[in-house]
Amino acid sequence: MLNFESRNKKLILKYTKQSLFIFLKPNFEMKASDWDLIAKDYYTQVISPLKDCTANPLFSELDFNSWDDKIVLDAGCGAGRLLPTLAKKFYYVYGKDFSKGMIEESKKVTKGMENVNCFVGDLKKSYNEKNKYDVLISVNSLLDPSVLNITKIISVFYSSMKKGGIFLGVLPAMESYLYQSMLFVDKKLAHSNAEKLVEKQMKKQLDAKNFDYSVGRIEFDGLYQKAFYEFEIKYRFQKAGFKNLKIGKVLYDWKEWREAGQTYYPKEQPPWDWYVKCEKPL
Repeated sequence: MLNFESRNKKLILKYTKQSLFIFLKPNFEMKASDWDLIAKDYYTQVISPLKDCTANPLFSELDFNSWDDKIVLDAGCGAGRLLPTLAKKFYYVYGKDFSKGMIEESKKVTKGMENVNCFVGDLKKSYNEKNKYDVLISVNSLLDPSVLNITKIISVFYSSMKKGGIFLGVLPAMESYLYQSMLFVDKKLAHSNAEKLVEKQMKKQLDAKNFDYSVGRIEFDGLYQKAFYEFEIKYRFQKAGFKNLKIGKVLYDWKEWREAGQTYYPKEQPPWDWYVKCEKPL
């Protein structure tokens, strides 16, 4: 696993090849200034489902449907990698991120695109956005370790969408960590009967003590990020009012995990993020 430490020593980026994890202080506060620090080098520092996956249903969804009369929001657009693609497919595109640095980068990659508007905004807040968007996309922007904040963000997503609007999202999968733990133990026990020792090795290899499985939260040295169970996604999005919920997987290459110092089982299904599609009822 690679560590990247910012100049002010406050931000530590730790990533597997699954997705970017930005972990913040244990008060569960995400700061835009921390994201500003990595805005210029964002896609050289992270492994993203937009560029490093082996299968992402979001791309198929965008390719096989007609969007040319629709307005879309990329919520938590980061440095704007998805925005040029959306600009070609949608009538009008908004990019929203609470990091000023990220929005500056987004404006650079969309320069000259007249149907794109990037603006700084907290995902927990609505800026005259009620019933505004036909489609809302969120790619690993639901990272806030606070359950209260996650609830607020999903609620704002819902209120910002038009009736009949579609939500398309990628969310970090808590099950991926459980899955890796299971595979580690299973493969080791194929050559050893020392079950307790194998479990101890697994916990050390995967830093198991840093996972709060009860709430779906990951902790490294007092720094936190949210990850989601499949049943939790269903519960939280349906609670917000969304209907016709469908969940799939964004798959990653085991080779990327190996390079990051994680487990490597190329003959097994690779780790994943969750892909979510749902609708705001008419």
